[in-house]
Amino acid sequence: MRIYILTAIFALLLGSAFAQGGTGGQEVKCPDVKASQVSTAVNDLGDVVTCGLGIKILGIGGGLFGPSCPDKKETTPAHQECKGEKSEGNKCVPDGELSVVLEDCECSSATLFGTGILIPSCDCTAVPTDGKVEDFKTALCD
Repeated sequence: MRIYILTAIFALLLGSAFAQGGTGGQEVKCPDVKASQVSTAVNDLGDVVTCGLGIKILGIGGGLFGPSCPDKKETTPAHQECKGEKSEGNKCVPDGELSVVLEDCECSSATLFGTGILIPSCDCTAVPTDGKVEDFKTALCD
């Protein structure tokens, strides 16, 4: 009979500990932090060339100046990170992943109709990539 009573008391104590989060009655402290905003970042990769603004007459011509054009361009989207920024009653938690965009770039130009003047540009085309950046969000503590 005593064994049954001791077993029942032990089960009640154990159940109480799990009901309180399994911490033996200690409260889990809220970290009091929030997710911090990180702006979009665009990085040029590889060599950067100048796409020339110039004149072309009878198929002969050259460029003098124009926009800069990298070999590749990497764009990391705006997202949030856990940087320890204080915010009472909150915590910073994962919120999925965002894709990083990689683009191949090259100089191109168009002739202004009937003038022989070249208008240069840097044209970039997205290429497949597995690049990701982890995103976070602010959540209320339990």
